[in-house]
Amino acid sequence: MISVIVPVYNGEQFLPEFLKSILFQKVNFNSFEIILIDNNSNDKTKELINKFKKDNSNIDCKYLFYDGKASSYASRNVGLTNSKGDILAFTDVDCILEKDWLKNIQSKFNEKNNKIISGDIDLYFKDKKNIWENFDKIVHMRNDKRVKSNEIATANMALLKVTFNEIGIFDEVTSGGDFNFAKKAVKKGFEIEFSKDIKVLHPTRKTYLEIKKKLLRLSFGEGELYRKHNKSFARGIIINLLRILNLPKHYRISKKMVVNTGMFRMMIFNLVYFYLKLLQFGSFIRGYMVEN
Repeated sequence: MISVIVPVYNGEQFLPEFLKSILFQKVNFNSFEIILIDNNSNDKTKELINKFKKDNSNIDCKYLFYDGKASSYASRNVGLTNSKGDILAFTDVDCILEKDWLKNIQSKFNEKNNKIISGDIDLYFKDKKNIWENFDKIVHMRNDKRVKSNEIATANMALLKVTFNEIGIFDEVTSGGDFNFAKKAVKKGFEIEFSKDIKVLHPTRKTYLEIKKKLLRLSFGEGELYRKHNKSFARGIIINLLRILNLPKHYRISKKMVVNTGMFRMMIFNLVYFYLKLLQFGSFIRGYMVEN
């Protein structure tokens, strides 16, 4: 059996499409369970999930409420303790699952594969000229690129439960728990494998505020991980400063963006992006300093 583990915080906007994609999976409904962990939402998340459960009683769907910590990784850990599958599949509520998602996960583990499967995350545009959508698609959720550095995003990840138990639970941080999980896995000798056939769709972030929230969350979580694992604060400061000054990377992003957005929009983006990098630097420091 596959346990699909999904943290949810204020998922009202995304739940209808996500849950619909569960209904279209090309597997027997008795071959999986879906565990939705409500991380203290204040919208209609609970009502939507309970309605789905009522309307689809043939699907093993669990609703769990968790308010111990504002962390998707803490929520995933709660889901894990309530799972009964021998295969674990992780995704996010703002994803739409391809029809073969569960079927292809099943096939990957038929031979007791102990690899960690990193699935494809296809970010889709609403407006190809939007600089923030272009930046998001180029930089974020790139499991196809991240696997080369032994990194993975939990928006699309699968592995055996026995493998997970050997690696250990997620660090319960604001962001970056998947990054550190992958590092632990590689240290223990497990391999991360990218699979383009295990695919989810994910909308691009469309505004400055959405991108800002994402970038600051990433840096805050990085600071938390540095503190939790007693990493050198000075080293973290240096690494973050180097990211601000990483002009070759900024050039590569700009070169890709200009195709869709045009030169003027791309130049405006670069000015704002430099400012966001400075904000990220401060967010890293706060993440390191603030005890949760």
